Amino acid sequence: GRGGEPHFHADGSLAGYRCGQALEQFPGTDAYLLTAGGILGSAVEAARLLEADGLHLGVASFPTVKPLDEAYLSSLCGRVPVLFTLEEHTIVGGFGGAVCEYVCGLTGPRPRVVRLGLNDTYCSVVGNQSYLEKYFGLDGEGVARRVRQELGRAKEALRAKRQVLRKLRETCLFAVLSLLTQQLQQLSAQGLRVGLAAR
Repeated sequence: GRGGEPHFHADGSLAGYRCGQALEQFPGTDAYLLTAGGILGSAVEAARLLEADGLHLGVASFPTVKPLDEAYLSSLCGRVPVLFTLEEHTIVGGFGGAVCEYVCGLTGPRPRVVRLGLNDTYCSVVGNQSYLEKYFGLDGEGVARRVRQELGRAKEALRAKRQVLRKLRETCLFAVLSLLTQQLQQLSAQGLRVGLAAR
């Protein structure tokens, strides 16, 4: 890349590329890291670090934000519970915002979108690209740390939801059994009255 970033696409692999097409680096099953701009290296490094933890993150780069590869985004939405966007930009009004707008408009199952980038504040820090990425937690280690935190929260929320559903099932089962017991008692009482009347 122009900023000295490593090349991630093999020579000739972009033949036939069309404007607006996302480029998947590798697939994942737990979440996807979607990048825009010269930060793809951080996403690839984070995915490799997380692989050691047993987390399988897919990585894809979006060379264009407009047009956005909506077909590719749609294909991810049913596959993973969380999409992470990563960019060297504020999280307001950039690539992450465009992904959020698209995902919010979908019907059916939708993943949570977590935007990783610069907060909407004035930056007075000066340094080269790698220094600033590390400073703002946008290097591979910083991104891996955030992904671990967010996926941990998602697992806790899922665990809490399962506990609520279990209690709800138990409560419903108890209510149904109580209702059946009452009806059986009423039927028994009616049967007893009918039997006594027949004598």
